[in-house]
Amino acid sequence: MSGGAPVAVEGTELPLWGMEIDVERARAELREMGQAGTSVGGGSKVDDFMSGVGLGALQEQLKDLRLGVLLVASHLRSA
Repeated sequence: MSGGAPVAVEGTELPLWGMEIDVERARAELREMGQAGTSVGGGSKVDDFMSGVGLGALQEQLKDLRLGVLLVASHLRSA
C-alpha cells in the first residue's frame, strides 16, 4: 500500500481500497494551502479543496457560525 496510490484490498466480500499516507506531509500541505492566499475564483485554496472533496456546504455553514466569536463569548461566560 505504499506509494500514496489507492490499491484494492483482497480478502473482503465488498470492494475495499486502502492507501498509505504520510500524515506529516499532508499536514504541511494543508498548512501551506491555508497560507497560500486566494485562488483564481477569488476564494481561498482551502475553499477549493473543501469543495473538491464534497465538504463545501459544511464549510459554508461553519463560516456562518462565526466560531471565533462563539468561543470568545463562551470563555467570557465561564470566567
